[in-house]
Amino acid sequence: MEHCLRPIPIAAVILGLLLTAAAQAEEALVLEGKIALPGVAGRIDHMAVDLARKRLLVAELGNGTLDVVDLPGGRRLKQIAGLNEPQGVAYAQKTDLVVVASAGDGAVRFFRGDNLAASGSLALGNDADNIRIDPRAGSLIVGYGSGGLGRILKITRWHTRKKSAAADNNPT
Repeated sequence: MEHCLRPIPIAAVILGLLLTAAAQAEEALVLEGKIALPGVAGRIDHMAVDLARKRLLVAELGNGTLDVVDLPGGRRLKQIAGLNEPQGVAYAQKTDLVVVASAGDGAVRFFRGDNLAASGSLALGNDADNIRIDPRAGSLIVGYGSGGLGRILKITRWHTRKKSAAADNNPT
């Protein structure tokens, strides 16, 4: 009979711990504030953060835009328009680049982190979506198509500056 009674106190202790943990989790999640994004229509997809500049990058799939939000100020700093169903977004700290994957045209676009100027693009394939950064190698991994992964190697600021300079010197 002793063996039958022991599981009950143990179960009661476990239940008590679970209830306490749940109550603490509820207390830990408190809405601090909201940031309005006026004029955004449709679905918001992935987000990324630029910690050094305290900016949130928001891919707005239904709007065809990327919003750059000042987190401490709680306001939109800039909106990059003309993207074709932007889904994935990442911030590459080592190269100071914002990277956006667009499902509509399969393009991966690069923007300079400091001024958000366009600095290049790469046609990956249909339905470019999620982006991850390999922090050790600095390469990007982009999901696309029906289960494909594209790996973009050696993205450097030198390459993007070279492309931007060539574009700036083009008389057309």
